[in-house]
Amino acid sequence: MTDSTRSAVFGKAKTRIEEVQIRLEEISGYLTKQDLLPALGAIAGLAELVQQVENHLTILRDLESYEPKPGDS
Repeated sequence: MTDSTRSAVFGKAKTRIEEVQIRLEEISGYLTKQDLLPALGAIAGLAELVQQVENHLTILRDLESYEPKPGDS
């Protein structure tokens, strides 16, 4: 795997984590206002973002595990 591919995957994961931070701030605001439905909707969206990060990193791990190590034949 190239360094640019690896960097791109980490970049995508970082972007999603930044979106998670924003979503958490939104959820906190909804909870402060005791606004149930928007809080639940934002939490559902949060779960999806976290799943995307996990997917990106799991795929990267799997791809790297198939690469030959230096000195392997």
